[in-house]
Amino acid sequence: MLAGGPGGAGSFEITGKMAAGLNAEREVIFVDQRGTHLADPLLKCPEAEQADNDAISIPFLSADATQAQVAANEVCIRRVRDEGFDPAAYNTAENAADFADLRVALGIDEWNVYGVSYGSRLALSYLRDHPEGIRSVVLDSVSPPNVNIAEDWWSAPASSFRAIFEACAAQLSCATTYPNLEADFFATVDRLAATPEVVETTDSAGRPIIVNIDAFPFLYAIIMASERGDASGVPKMIDDMANGDTASTVEAVLALQTPDFFLGLGGWGLALTIFCGESANITTESAYLARSRDVLPEFPEEVFAVQPKQGRLFQQCPVWDVPDRPDLSDPAVSDVDVLLMVGEFDAATAPAWVEAVTPHLSNAQVVEFPFTGHDVLDKSQCAKDVMFAFLDDPSAPVDGSCAAEIELVFTTE
Repeated sequence: MLAGGPGGAGSFEITGKMAAGLNAEREVIFVDQRGTHLADPLLKCPEAEQADNDAISIPFLSADATQAQVAANEVCIRRVRDEGFDPAAYNTAENAADFADLRVALGIDEWNVYGVSYGSRLALSYLRDHPEGIRSVVLDSVSPPNVNIAEDWWSAPASSFRAIFEACAAQLSCATTYPNLEADFFATVDRLAATPEVVETTDSAGRPIIVNIDAFPFLYAIIMASERGDASGVPKMIDDMANGDTASTVEAVLALQTPDFFLGLGGWGLALTIFCGESANITTESAYLARSRDVLPEFPEEVFAVQPKQGRLFQQCPVWDVPDRPDLSDPAVSDVDVLLMVGEFDAATAPAWVEAVTPHLSNAQVVEFPFTGHDVLDKSQCAKDVMFAFLDDPSAPVDGSCAAEIELVFTTE
């Protein structure tokens, strides 16, 4: 099991995946990729995570927020290097080689590879560079090596927003309650970019906190709604904010704060090295801005100062300062059996990105899951059934008909 992120860890996934029955009929190997959680070393950056937490109280799109995040990354990389570690050694090529070595070290002749989000990019890189011993591959929420996420990052939210608008319009109760949802959404983004909502409230520990909702926190709350759960409350959240009711957005933004006990447990260093040394280095900020305007022409320019995962790569990467990797963007070309699982509402990896993968995989099958966000496997029993059937016989046509039975009722009160 190849976890996402980058910076996520297999050890974070064990409880949930076992509860979902992933190991019911076969053994599952969970690995903490180099630089993550239980790996030695853990390339942690609690300073950067704290800076993101602190930005809740100031305009997230402001120069002050950018400066604080960049300064935190500078502190982090200085500490990592002072501890004797080379961040440049933590990258996708080395990650893929680790998995190839692990199979041999464990004495396993052949195994199946499941990768989610960044884990799907890693799985494709592994399949491309070390195909030996790979029986089949499952790609969940696909992030292809040959799609530069640093340049094309807003494509996924753009397609997710529009899929949700279309689904609401097709559902009578939602369409009746929110007849102008799309127009209200874009108007609200414009308003919050110009004039943030400032709310005095308390955090989960009961401490007073100021929550500053400019356009980005509002968008991030919507993006993460479908990524971590479902999008049933998204139209109401949009409508609430359009009508000046901040409660649902404030609640969502507070829930997205990294808890104190979790600060420093993620592999932030792995994430920054991969994004900076494998993606941002082979594009430009102007190309990123042009692509962002292309997919979301309705957005005010200042929204694009931040990438959808709270990143400011074109300001952070010069500080992180790792050597460019060789271009790792070649697609995986293979005749291994591959299942691609796609969520229609995915705001982190665009469903359309599968089109960059499938032409190079001669035995690929794609199943799209309606009303479903990021990390498809965790969202429905149908996804699990499809994957288990594929693993039983990867060369047989998969039956994805259960996906048509997935339903979502949008909240209207």
